[in-house]
Amino acid sequence: MLADVPVFVKQLGTHLAKQLKLQDRHGGNIDEWPASLQIREMPEGF
Repeated sequence: MLADVPVFVKQLGTHLAKQLKLQDRHGGNIDEWPASLQIREMPEGF
């Protein structure tokens, strides 16, 4: 079920960063993220 709710992801967190084998343990380097999460858009109203 999709709710069309905008989501802001600042960092991935250490658990997911470990699963994805990222060098930055907080997921701070967006270039290491999966392509499907590399979307840079601000929600409307900002």
